[in-house]
Amino acid sequence: AVSYSIQRTKSIIKHMGEFTLHDGDHLFRVLNLMERLLSKETIEQLSVPELMLLILSAFFHDIGMAVDEKEVHTWKKVWGLSPVWENEKEEESFNKFKRFYYARPEQQEIIERLIEQEENTKADTIKAYLLTEYIRQTHADRAREIISSDWDNKIKYRDTDLTVEFANICHSHNEDALKLLDFDKNYPCGTNTYACLPLLGVVLRLADILDFDAKRTPPILYSHLYVRHPVSIKEWNKHRAIENWEINPELIQFSAKCKHPAIEAAIHEFCDSIDNELSVCNNIVSKLNESTTYKLSLIHI
Repeated sequence: AVSYSIQRTKSIIKHMGEFTLHDGDHLFRVLNLMERLLSKETIEQLSVPELMLLILSAFFHDIGMAVDEKEVHTWKKVWGLSPVWENEKEEESFNKFKRFYYARPEQQEIIERLIEQEENTKADTIKAYLLTEYIRQTHADRAREIISSDWDNKIKYRDTDLTVEFANICHSHNEDALKLLDFDKNYPCGTNTYACLPLLGVVLRLADILDFDAKRTPPILYSHLYVRHPVSIKEWNKHRAIENWEINPELIQFSAKCKHPAIEAAIHEFCDSIDNELSVCNNIVSKLNESTTYKLSLIHI
């Protein structure tokens, strides 16, 4: 499963070249951050299915960003004159992207104006950004679909099929954190073996958001990709400014050197987002501590 996810995520950069990296290195760092967030004592308390689901979710939570080329070709038909679909599934995929695109009339007007002015390169840049943003916004839903399609009845602990629970954990990292409280706190996986699904969701979303440093935006790749969109430039510069960090159950700390006030402001804004996420997850863990044996304590950045 890990090999599958690493190979598939290699294709993410094709349509998300201006996005911060979500490759195999990111997935391994998420796994490492999971271990840093959980104390050794807590890890020893976790059951085998809990450990299995944590490892798998670290590697599959962004699998939905690795879209099939055929699906991207379908979305691009929104800029064609007379789109034709091979089947109902393709038409449904097209209509979803069409709704996304038409909900952004300003971008639509800019693209049409640039095409009229024969500024096709600039128009293509905006089109590429819209495709990237759509992939980002829908990647959690797509991850669940990929898991259902390629891994149905394969994610098992002994005789218990955990594929649906695994897909739901991956999907949850892009949803409101409080929805984790709807997950089963003691999901039965076998005789006297349980999985606390909300806990796994908390650890995944925190490890994912805490992967915040220059390794996600290496300079050589930044220059090679020729990042152009203002939002992408802001994101890359924000990550590139982080010089070192410390993350453990007692301390979460980032150190940065900023060359521009806008980069500093972006880092503070992102740290506020992390702090808000920690606050919500603290509340979730507090509720879990009332009904489980886990005694986690998450601190603020």
